Amino acid sequence: MYSVRVSSTISPNDSKREPAPTGIKGRLAALLALTLLYALLVVPVILSGRGGTNEAGDAEKFHEPVIETMVEQWPAPDIVNYRSTTAPGYHLLMAMVMKATGARSVRAPVVRLSSALLTWLLVAAGFWWASSWCAPRVALALTLPLLLSPYVLGGGIWLTTDTAAWGLVALCVGGALATRRATPARTGLLALAATGAVAIRQIHAWTVAPLGLLALGAGPLRALIPAPLRMGDDDQPRSWARSLWGVAVALAPIALLLWFVSIWGGLTPPEYRDKHDVGANWATFPFALSLCGFFGLAFVPTTIGEVRRGALRSRWLWCCVALGLLVALLPATDWLRTTIDGVRWNPRDNGWLWKPVIQKAPDLFGRTSVVILLLAPLGAGVLWLLRRAAFSAGRGPAANVLQLTMLGWLLAQSMNSLAWQRYFEPMILLSLAWLAAMTLPPGSDPKRVRLTVIGALALAALQALLVGATLYREVLLQ
Repeated sequence: MYSVRVSSTISPNDSKREPAPTGIKGRLAALLALTLLYALLVVPVILSGRGGTNEAGDAEKFHEPVIETMVEQWPAPDIVNYRSTTAPGYHLLMAMVMKATGARSVRAPVVRLSSALLTWLLVAAGFWWASSWCAPRVALALTLPLLLSPYVLGGGIWLTTDTAAWGLVALCVGGALATRRATPARTGLLALAATGAVAIRQIHAWTVAPLGLLALGAGPLRALIPAPLRMGDDDQPRSWARSLWGVAVALAPIALLLWFVSIWGGLTPPEYRDKHDVGANWATFPFALSLCGFFGLAFVPTTIGEVRRGALRSRWLWCCVALGLLVALLPATDWLRTTIDGVRWNPRDNGWLWKPVIQKAPDLFGRTSVVILLLAPLGAGVLWLLRRAAFSAGRGPAANVLQLTMLGWLLAQSMNSLAWQRYFEPMILLSLAWLAAMTLPPGSDPKRVRLTVIGALALAALQALLVGATLYREVLLQ
């Protein structure tokens, strides 16, 4: 697609055989630090029993009643006519926790702490796979903006399905990207995580794509996969049995989705079909690119080597920027249209980028937000720079598959007529952290590593301010 200069620090072939960036003890120590910080931010609010946020409101109005009803219906809960737009896996799991522990209330600490573990999996998996590409201290810094997201912490504190599903998605997608040898046990475990994600939120059926590619690479058809998408070691053991097993288990999420469709009569349970399943929302794409542009600025320092080698003069960079501009111009993204429309962005739930920023910013042609017009092309450029830096570090195939996976996720998300920021932020922060980690193999320029860490910590500090001004402020003022 374009020429890439590979840095002298590491070659693409060498990167396939390099050892892990550091020992297991360093990774576990960093993971423990993240876990303690997560517990400090989540557990006290859970034990206090306080609410006040949108997540708390959703839990009270939607998820808690469904869980309580399933407990009453146990052992044969109704998974067709229940009051939720999402698959029943999360509600069934929480109902099982209540039955197993004897909890009398859905708000009992044991229930909410069990739910918080699923969100912790998002943070833990995000860090763990990042630390397979770079040093643990760097991976820790890259993961902090994700941990400190108001939407991640809100999902961990209250009983909601969003971040519970994202934890399993992170486990599955990160494993598919980082796995060097696709053994039957590994592909089976990754497929189990993907199926669990679909069981919680059916929209995550897109996870079949990286799993299927990993499965094909484990067999004789590996040579037919384009080299830019060929993950893992070229010399890994390959056989038809491995590949067929991988493809079979990779299709499990699709099989589960098709079963849901057969019993629901559509992609969502019938009770709430008119809330989310009412048509495509093409503003999904400029919104996602805008968030990539805003958050991506913190990760740009890792591409400084590419900038020095003339990346800013590349025609491919400016083609991506132009494409981002076109994407920003096509759908309506102005504040007035999206709030009056009623099926685009609800002003209560749309997130901090829309309500305080876009609402006050001017519109172009009476339909296009100037904020989107600036941030979406920036996001496209940032993604291209990170991808090129990953190529120079020998992680090109993983970066390619990750960005194609992001596209698959966006295509699925665009079928939801609501584009609230909490649906986007976890995936974007997770993907940007992984892309940045891919650019920093052992032996990277210490100055570049230091600047990347500083950028990630600056974004984490901003996230901490946002979470304090939104989530924790609302809890304290309840």
